[in-house]
Amino acid sequence: MTEQDFLVRIGLSMVCGGLLGLERQLTEHPAGLRTLILVCIGSTLIGSTDVYLYTTFKTQDTFRLAAQVVTGVGFIGGGAILQTKATIKGLTTAATLWITAAVGLALGVGFYAAGITTTVLALFTLSILAWRERYLPSTRSKRDKDAGDSGESIT
Repeated sequence: MTEQDFLVRIGLSMVCGGLLGLERQLTEHPAGLRTLILVCIGSTLIGSTDVYLYTTFKTQDTFRLAAQVVTGVGFIGGGAILQTKATIKGLTTAATLWITAAVGLALGVGFYAAGITTTVLALFTLSILAWRERYLPSTRSKRDKDAGDSGESIT
């Protein structure tokens, strides 16, 4: 991998992480623009480092570092989830952190089509489907409502 390759990867990572972060920032969610850019470019650096180590030193254990990103971001995402009596908040934020890290790893190893396509699909999910979800009938079961829940949905 050349320096130019790395600059393309990290630049795309900043754009993709920025787009996901901007959507979250505009909808006033906890993990916003800066957080998701940092998650994405950090994952890209780790993915690129894995590629560099493999091609330079012919290491046999490729993607060990990348596997640790999944664990680490899962830990961070777990901290974003809050539960109160009848609601759970932060699941989408946690999932967005996780998918942003995955995009960064894909870009870091040079899998541009996957990283860019996943970013577009994630943006579609976060914006268009979230808008549409507000107008769909509730997915809560009758059992949950009969149990005395407040009727609030899990978000």
